[in-house]
Amino acid sequence: MSALTLATLLVAGCIGTGEDRVTSIDAAGTVDGLVYYDGDGNREATDDDTPIALVGIRLLYFGTQDTATRALSDRNGLFSMPAVPAGLYRIVIDPATVPDSLLVVEIDPGVEIIASRNDTTTTAIALSFPIVTIEEARQLPPGERVFVEGVALNARETFGDQTVNIAGSTWAMRSTRVGTAVIFAGDSVRFLGTTSTVEGQPTLDNVTPFIITVAEVPPAIRVTTAMATAADSARLDAALVQVRDATISDTATVAEGLALEVNDGSGLLRILLDEDVPFVIDSTYVPGSLVDAEGLLVPLPGTPATWELKPRSPADIQVEAGAIPPTQ
Repeated sequence: MSALTLATLLVAGCIGTGEDRVTSIDAAGTVDGLVYYDGDGNREATDDDTPIALVGIRLLYFGTQDTATRALSDRNGLFSMPAVPAGLYRIVIDPATVPDSLLVVEIDPGVEIIASRNDTTTTAIALSFPIVTIEEARQLPPGERVFVEGVALNARETFGDQTVNIAGSTWAMRSTRVGTAVIFAGDSVRFLGTTSTVEGQPTLDNVTPFIITVAEVPPAIRVTTAMATAADSARLDAALVQVRDATISDTATVAEGLALEVNDGSGLLRILLDEDVPFVIDSTYVPGSLVDAEGLLVPLPGTPATWELKPRSPADIQVEAGAIPPTQ
């Protein structure tokens, strides 16, 4: 998206070119506006947004590069262009005056009419960061500041490390260092963060969260243990998945909690019972027990890339006595 963003303004009266612009004017009006930082990404000016000073605004005759008038936003983000002759115009934002890394993301309204002398057209100009899909965010290089919208797959407090996985229509993404907010699984959220990577997988880091509404957690994707270990060739990185009828082949106490090696016959998968989740570890967690588990796929260190499954609550895992563990 270019910082040179346009809005068309129709000022009623005679519309002409050259001398007509001057000699046939029989009406004039005022163009007022607000330039603001859209901090929550909703593309609307609210009391929580911040005005931006010293942004240059020009009014061009439509279809030309000729300037009819210009203005500069004041410390309250306000600007005014009085005595605008009747005609068709577009607003141009001077990119050299836009603060570093911000873009012009919205001009509202895009089309307005000044019907007669002394009428006023009011517009709001939003500077912010682009809103991208999760799939688009995963393709961006590290260091890009963007908004991403999705459904939270876990609460911010689930794992005690300020991570929240969010899902879109086709992809999921892990968000790290999510700022303080009450986020529950199923919340529809808008996250402002910086693209980064963890263990080679795209993430959104240093996140400022905004809750849009209460939605529903999407259903877990049914996979085999082998598919989960490879995150289906990374296509299911950060996703909510489910494995069924897997047998525990080994257990180990690790720094993060209790690790289970399980296998449904397709290959080994590590399930981590995170120490920050109140699991009740009893005698059923032994080799030979059968496991149905649901959780988030998190990449593990090492090459080739492998993932572990992290249940979000005790309800995400069911264990019952089973048979002999399968051989690998």
